[in-house]
Amino acid sequence: MHPQPSSLEPTVSFNQQSAKLWNRRLILQLLNSNEPLSRRQIAGRTGILTSTVAYIVRDLLDRGQLKVRGKGPATGVGRRNILLGINPDYGWGAGISLLHTHRVRVELINSGLRRLDATTFSVDAKPERLPGELARGLHDWLEERGRPPGRFFGVGVALPGIVDVRQNFVLRSMRFGYRDFPLGERLEELLGVPVRIERNADAGAHAENRYGCASSLDDFVYLLMNRSAHADGRPFYSYGASLYLSGSVYRGAYFAAGELDRTSMPSLDLTQAEAENLGATLADAEAELTPLSAELAKALGRYLVPVVDLLDPEALVLGGDCPLLNRQFLKLLEDWVQRQTISLQARRIRILHSRLTDTAVACGAALGIVESGLYGRELEEIGSSGGRDPAGCANAASPE
Repeated sequence: MHPQPSSLEPTVSFNQQSAKLWNRRLILQLLNSNEPLSRRQIAGRTGILTSTVAYIVRDLLDRGQLKVRGKGPATGVGRRNILLGINPDYGWGAGISLLHTHRVRVELINSGLRRLDATTFSVDAKPERLPGELARGLHDWLEERGRPPGRFFGVGVALPGIVDVRQNFVLRSMRFGYRDFPLGERLEELLGVPVRIERNADAGAHAENRYGCASSLDDFVYLLMNRSAHADGRPFYSYGASLYLSGSVYRGAYFAAGELDRTSMPSLDLTQAEAENLGATLADAEAELTPLSAELAKALGRYLVPVVDLLDPEALVLGGDCPLLNRQFLKLLEDWVQRQTISLQARRIRILHSRLTDTAVACGAALGIVESGLYGRELEEIGSSGGRDPAGCANAASPE
């Protein structure tokens, strides 16, 4: 199966119905990014007519997507403004990250985009067994802990590889040996709820923008660096990247943007002891750099310099299953990139460490499916000829 090129922007025929759906989504996104707001504040921040805001808010309250969150301070004569917010109990979703250790991490997130709980369990990653094991493991855990209140929007699954997010199809995953694997379709048949498949680095970047160090950034490159293993069990580091540009993940014409060939990345052939020492150094903010950690910083710098010159991001975010907190490591990498990139007087590329580390990918997978369920996919159905919707969501579950 071969994907058709995806456009960056949907081509939607705007009519009264589609304008209503855009406005509804805009209001929901605003309230999920801010403190409770009054109808007047919503109108002021979105530019939507006050009468239109009142109509949409009444509809969202009736649906249960919004709830009254108190009253604002008195501003003079008259009644205090009623404050509105997202109802966190309206729904929830699960995000699953496939790890290189043949384990998965699961995160639950509610419609208020708050993390609820997490777990891990082992799976057989063979394609003929994986869907059944994911469905069974998730079902057993939810039965044990109890399901959150509200609607079950569905499940997001993130894994290393190239994913056609419109078809929920794994085009290629070198890590797991998948090619043309209809993982989304098979999981939906087993679970009976919408499933959204995503690249692990793209899911991690989404979560970092929502919860982490990139929450104020519109343009950044997210580098996912995980400890992995050779066939003989010797550890090394594997890499993935996501391009978060102009406020959303950029996937590329064939969904392969950010996918890294192993030969282009730093090669570290380590013993177990060397890997443990390197991980300990990188995780300690005050530790002195070792020759191996300095070598890694310079190797990463040589890779990242052309990326910065090509994309001109605000920052580079380093994530993965090892906390990258070492100040000397980050300073060495930042100085290297700054010296080697094209000189611009006002440009200072920041090197940021992930606040979410090994939880980012599963959180991002859960965010994708919850936002799809909360905001809906009706605009695509009204007239999109392909490509992503503005929120970067595909195969979303309608809240209708």
